[in-house]
Amino acid sequence: DPIPSAYEARRKKRLAAEVNVGAKALAEAEKWVGTKEKPAGTNRVDPFTEWYGWHGWGAPWCAVFVTWCLDKAGFDEVALSGRGDRWAYCPYIVRDARAKAHGLREVSWADARPGDIVLFDWDDDGVADHVGFLKEKRSATTFESVEGNTSPDNFSNGGKVVHYDGQEAPLRSTSDVVIFVRAA
Repeated sequence: DPIPSAYEARRKKRLAAEVNVGAKALAEAEKWVGTKEKPAGTNRVDPFTEWYGWHGWGAPWCAVFVTWCLDKAGFDEVALSGRGDRWAYCPYIVRDARAKAHGLREVSWADARPGDIVLFDWDDDGVADHVGFLKEKRSATTFESVEGNTSPDNFSNGGKVVHYDGQEAPLRSTSDVVIFVRAA
């Protein structure tokens, strides 16, 4: 049976919104590559931590950076919750994606595309401890990403926004990924 035209129109609109949020969030993240904490080692980096409400003090900010980029991309779930409510902790992003809550949902590596959120587990304990954006798949198991609060020397708390492109910073591997997440 053919798909009803009203359903197909809603489906196309939903898919366009998904691509739009992810692409815009990734573009926002790329604008900030090279941005560093000031002073170094404080976990304070404007405008992200100030925007989130961390006035004068810092905490690991990779998830705050992703939230900032989603907000700038027009992702309604950030604005609806209040910027200091979501997401400053990687496991909360995982929880919401697996529950299909707050506009997040899990996607497979096969379905992952540029602008999707990537959550990493560096110490293999099953808990996501870092997050960034998928930029480009480079092989069956490697990809480029853009991430905040990282560096090639300290993946989870490195103090700057980095493009992991395989040149200045190593490509990322699917073996370190807990989950790929789409915001829509």
